[in-house]
Amino acid sequence: MITEMPNPTEEQMKSPIFNAIWEVIKDWDVNVPEYYEGYCGANGSHVALILEKIKEPVWGLVFECAGAATAPLLQDHPDYVFPSERVEESVSHALAEHGFTEPPHGYQ
Repeated sequence: MITEMPNPTEEQMKSPIFNAIWEVIKDWDVNVPEYYEGYCGANGSHVALILEKIKEPVWGLVFECAGAATAPLLQDHPDYVFPSERVEESVSHALAEHGFTEPPHGYQ
């Protein structure tokens, strides 16, 4: 089924990651058969699709790294308690500084 391409959000367009991807693909002819037939020049919708595809692996990796970073401390001090909300807030804040403001489903 061919559906309409997503438009990039204003927030996405302000992201340095959006601009970096755009600089790479702006001269490409792109084919996205899930959305249209044939090829067309790259546009902001293509960047939005790429951002959505890379978001999940980045969030998953960051949360895994946060867990790995705290594991030795928790192993050495099992009496310490780290509220998961505080870890998620810290990770979310760090990612937001790089344009990742909404975690994918499953990481909320």
